[in-house]
This record gives sequence, C-alpha cells and structure tokens, in this order.
Amino acid sequence: MSAGIVKSGGKFESLEMIRALAALAVVFFHTQIIFTGRSGVVPFGGVFGAGSRGVDLFFVLSGFIIAYIHAGDLGRPGRVGHYFRSRFARIYPSVWIITLLALAVYLIGFGGPDKASKLQPWSIAASFLLLPQAGDALVNVTWSLKFEIFFYLLFALAILRRSLGLWLILLWQGAVLGVYLSGRQLEWSWASFYLRPIVLEFGLGLLSAWVVINRARFTALGKPPVAVGMLAVGAAVFVGADLIQAYRPALFEALPDFLVFGVSAALIVVGLALIDIQRRYTVPRVLVMLGGASYSIYLVHFSTISLLAAFLTRGDRVPMNDAVFLCVALVGIFFGLAFHRWIDRPLHRFLQGRQRRSAAPPAAPEGAIPPAIFVTKDAAPI
Repeated sequence: MSAGIVKSGGKFESLEMIRALAALAVVFFHTQIIFTGRSGVVPFGGVFGAGSRGVDLFFVLSGFIIAYIHAGDLGRPGRVGHYFRSRFARIYPSVWIITLLALAVYLIGFGGPDKASKLQPWSIAASFLLLPQAGDALVNVTWSLKFEIFFYLLFALAILRRSLGLWLILLWQGAVLGVYLSGRQLEWSWASFYLRPIVLEFGLGLLSAWVVINRARFTALGKPPVAVGMLAVGAAVFVGADLIQAYRPALFEALPDFLVFGVSAALIVVGLALIDIQRRYTVPRVLVMLGGASYSIYLVHFSTISLLAAFLTRGDRVPMNDAVFLCVALVGIFFGLAFHRWIDRPLHRFLQGRQRRSAAPPAAPEGAIPPAIFVTKDAAPI
C-alpha cells in the first residue's frame, strides 16, 4: 500500500494493477459481509467470500516494494531519517484523518453499546498510533497497517545496521513459522499479535525482491515464457484457491493460508515485475489510477459501506439485491478515489516537499550497486 511502485526507469505499472485488483477484492468482500450481517441476503452469490485475500497480495507487495526501493539504503545509517519520514508521510496522516472521522461517528452513537469498547482510552490511542489491541480499531481495516508498521521498524534496523536488521527479520519470520508449526494457540499479547502466520508474507515479498534484483544470476528469468509461466501459475492458484475458500472453506483447513495465498502472490509479483521490466505489455490506465489510489480506497471504503448499509437496511428502505450491493460498493470506491484526489495525494505531496527541503542525505549514486548481502555483484542497479 505504498505510494508509487517504482523500478529503474519508471513505475512497475503491472504491480499498480495488482494493487488495484487487491483493493477491489477487499471492497467487494466487505460489501458482502456487511450486507449479509445486516440483511441476511448474501451479495453476489457469495463469490467474494474470500475477497479478504487481497490483503495477502498487499503484504507480499509491501515486502517487495520496501526491499526493492530501499535495498541500496541497507547499512547506510544516514538514510534512516529519510526512510522514516517517507514511511510516516505515507501511512499516518491519512490514518489520523479517517480515524478522527470514525471517532466522531462513534461519539454521536453510531453502532450503539456494541461499539463502546472502541471508545476506551487505550483503544483510541492504539487506533491513532497503529499499535496492537485486543479488539477492533476505530477504523477496522487498519489492523493490517499495524503489521506494516512493525515490518517497517525492523527494516529500519537493517538500514542502521545491515546484518543486525536482516538477522532480526529472519529470526522474526522463523519464530512465526515455528509457532505455526507447533500448533500452539497463543493467548493475546503484543508478542503474539506479531506472530500471526500472515506476516510470513512480508518475508515472501522480500524474497521476491531479491529474485527480481538478482535476476541476472538466473538466466531463465530473462526468458519471457518463464515470467509469463510464473504469473499464470500464481494467478491460477490464487484465484482458484480464493473461489474454493469462498464456497468450500473446509477444503483449506489442512493447508496454511500463507503457503497457498502467499506463495502464489509472490509468483504473481515476480512474474509481473519481470514482464514489466521487459516492457512486454501496457497496463490499462484505469487500473494504474486505481492502484495509485488503493491506499485511500482501502482506508475509506469500509466506513462508507457500513454507514450506507446501516441506512439502507433500516425499515426496508430499498430491496436488497445485487444492483444495490454493486452501487454501494462503487460508492465506497468513489469516496476512496475522492479522498485520494483531494486529501491524501495533496497531503502526501506537501509532506514530500517538506522532506526534500530538509537536509536529507543524498541518495545512492545513479547505477550504484546495493549491499552484497542483499544484491549480488551482477545485479541490475536500482
């Protein structure tokens, strides 16, 4: 959910497309569960019952983007200030705006006593700071950003001290995998919050970035059929598993979600990145635009759809059918686009401008090779 996914010479527009599709899947998933809970009618025949898997794509993409963009910063402590400012500007300001709006809505009584726990002091503080909490945040969808922030902090340690940071990331991923394989159900705590299996997808994103950066080492990756094959296999597994989980969830009980959805998402990301580098096709502009706005759509849609559903299902105002559900989903997307156009993007550009005027250390020289612990000597420059 980072702003602009960039490669040498321009954007990874194909990955912007994937961000758009992931955001749309999440929007329709929430439309389905919100209206199912309020009206008893299942929108769209239940086809988006596993649309939350868009988050798996977001996590793999986050690992890929951070590693690809900042590989040249590893072990360069002078770059950590720039890194923190860019991450802060991307995540927190928009979260604070949406969280303030959500707080106002709950304070005037939306949700009734069932939502009273959201107004506890710690819940409010954790919602604004994106810290772990046992219950839901004021803005439900920000749960995923809390994992993002933790991952960003660990990567910052790798910028300060390359070996230490990368080893800590590896130990974190190993601990998560160990807990999962042990089958233990951990009691809620800050530690257990960050040991959920889904965070292994950040590691898969890091691995994906390593493969793309070091593609010169693997001659097969330069052949278009290989990249297309990776994309085709990843997409087939991801979409097929999504549909199976939507209609036959019991079939997945024995398989770890991160293995099915995380690995297939990594294949999609690597395949698309390689195809994009080879400039094999043009991504539709509308999908690039939606991808650029995906963070705002993700933040805004849930609250918009929840408010509309509360209004429409009160007193049987309108018949519940797929046309209504589609309109509500589109309104959620529209408000996300409006927030991106009029608030998030101008705010981000303003903060970026202030950052450029600050005394940030210079970036790595054009063509510089990132540290060998992440990129080999024959890797393409970032």
